[in-house]
Amino acid sequence: MGNKKFLRLKCGNPEDKLEDKKGKKEASRKPVTFSRFVLPFAYKKETISSTASIPLWFEEEEKHFDDFERELLLQRKKYFTSETRRVIYQDALWLRIPKDKWDESTWSQGVCFTNSKSSLKNSFCIHMAPPRMVLFNWAGKGDDPGLLGTGFLMLDIWFDEKQRVILDDLLCLNDLFRCFDYPGYSDHWDDYQRALHDIPLNYWREKGTVKRIGSVNKADKYQAYIERWTRLMELPVRAGDGNYRLVPGGFTQDAVKWLEKLESSGTGKSEGGNQASNFLIYNDFRAYVWSAAVLKKGGKSISDFCHSGQSAPWEFGHWIKFLNVDPPSKTPSEAARAVTRFEKDWAKKRTYKRWLDYGTWYGFNYHAGVTIQAPGIFVSHFRELYFDVVLLLFFIRVTLFRFSNHLSRICSNSPDLILEGEEFRKLRNEFSRFTILCQFPLLSNQQQAIEMYEMARDYFDIKEFYKEVKDKIDNTHDYLEMVKANNLARFANRIATVGFPLGVAALVAGLFGMNNLHLAESIAKGNFCNFDPEFWILFFIVLITGMISYPCIKRILEDKGGGEKKHECH
Repeated sequence: MGNKKFLRLKCGNPEDKLEDKKGKKEASRKPVTFSRFVLPFAYKKETISSTASIPLWFEEEEKHFDDFERELLLQRKKYFTSETRRVIYQDALWLRIPKDKWDESTWSQGVCFTNSKSSLKNSFCIHMAPPRMVLFNWAGKGDDPGLLGTGFLMLDIWFDEKQRVILDDLLCLNDLFRCFDYPGYSDHWDDYQRALHDIPLNYWREKGTVKRIGSVNKADKYQAYIERWTRLMELPVRAGDGNYRLVPGGFTQDAVKWLEKLESSGTGKSEGGNQASNFLIYNDFRAYVWSAAVLKKGGKSISDFCHSGQSAPWEFGHWIKFLNVDPPSKTPSEAARAVTRFEKDWAKKRTYKRWLDYGTWYGFNYHAGVTIQAPGIFVSHFRELYFDVVLLLFFIRVTLFRFSNHLSRICSNSPDLILEGEEFRKLRNEFSRFTILCQFPLLSNQQQAIEMYEMARDYFDIKEFYKEVKDKIDNTHDYLEMVKANNLARFANRIATVGFPLGVAALVAGLFGMNNLHLAESIAKGNFCNFDPEFWILFFIVLITGMISYPCIKRILEDKGGGEKKHECH
């Protein structure tokens, strides 16, 4: 049976511009199949002197835009409200490896991929577009962007136009390529190495050699999973007039060691510990998958292939596997039969239903966003506009996890730190800023964007996570305020206990030290001007001393008891 009957995909380079029948370029990308793999990481800006000795680097992608790409970016910005536009575009830095440099990399001619999950054993060439990065909160002050400084590494994979690639091949690619850590499955390493054997770990030829996954021993498997990601994170960034490094030197080696043992310093300091845990912040072993499968008639092609009168996506095994990023069945026909009621219910909730009658299917969950559709302009919308919507949600989700983890780290490293309050106040201030920037009333004025955003937000669990993290921070704040109030009360009691007898003693001593008879006669006659000069001297000394000591005592009470002014959180 030919591949044509097995849901053949429309392939090509998604970076190419779409042309009309007259050969005129339109404001859209070529509607072809692609998969984008997105890995979040924490970054810190470290200024470096030069990047001359490094063959690859990231730089601001807008510098290389032509008129078509500038127009496309303008339309993307107009799609959002001013609040969301600021977070996604103005305060974030969008980067790309220059295409002319990428054409000299180890990916320049494409690499071989084999569908190791299917009995078809289809092999074909895959290509990677120049890798991109988005660095949120780049516009923040200083070199440390704080907990809002999250970067996203984005790798786009596409297929040669003339190759016979089927939907099952795409399922296999998505399932295996997204792994950046060994998942622990007994047979995963064999499938992973067999399918990705030609994938290079280094992106430039060091000492004239190219290290590929197929040449890695099983004992070094962690290197085969993580290195193809961290090598790109280590590349320098050229932005503005400066050159920067985003992760520490030797990060790849640290990441491999950390994944092998999951041991780190836990202090946020590089001395005596592994720093990888501070930068690899995603709580998964798989990157996020954003994938479009372009079939001749979109979703209707699957219905025709299965000879089914059904048209709902959740009735078909291919859609369920695609949406959940599962591997293919042994044969394409088996995927249509192996569908359980649970899987149907799961997929139905996560499928966007506006354009189902046109064979255009969209689905969203916390680890993937996918579409199956016929060739058309909506493929470009999915690749650009709709991805920006979900990227913002992904940023919010990852940042919420970072706040929760950081609060736990403050408490676990030293119980006294949270009582001192400095680290916690900084965290709470950042969380307030995060809330103002990222909890907005409206994402876009476009109806389909709002609908997709609400669905994706529900299955990113944003509302639940935000409430849990906010409650955790608020409860900690309430606890600190209670501790401060108790400390103040105890200290005030001590002052009262000690100060009262000292005050009585001082009053008695003062009375004995005064010329009481002379003072009494002067008061009786109402002649206050005849008081001894020593009296007035003592009187003003006491007055001035009291005026000076009052703010000092107040400051001491605030320091000891956690005064309101010093400890308020903005």
